Parts: sequence; C-alpha cells; structure tokens
Amino acid sequence: MFMNKVFLGKCDELWVFGSSISSGMSEEIELAGKMRKKIRYFTEELQEVEQ
Repeated sequence: MFMNKVFLGKCDELWVFGSSISSGMSEEIELAGKMRKKIRYFTEELQEVEQ
C-alpha cells in the first residue's frame, strides 16, 4: 500500500472502475479525497458516472 500512496501523490486524478470497491480501493479513494484529488467513477462499460 505504501507505493500506491506514493503514486497517488504524483497523480492529478483518481479513476475508479467498476461497482465493486475493495478495502484497498476504499483506502485510496479516502486518501485521494484528503489530498483534494479529483475522483472520477466509471462503470464496467467505461461510461463515466456523474456525481
């Protein structure tokens, strides 16, 4: 998980694909929110979900 946090720090956005969110994904989404990164969600068919 350490390297995931390092890579996330270098990204402008976090893209989340699919409707199933693992515990690791949940941690990354929470961290991205704390870092004020833009979080974009996509369906399995690669359609963006507007929030």
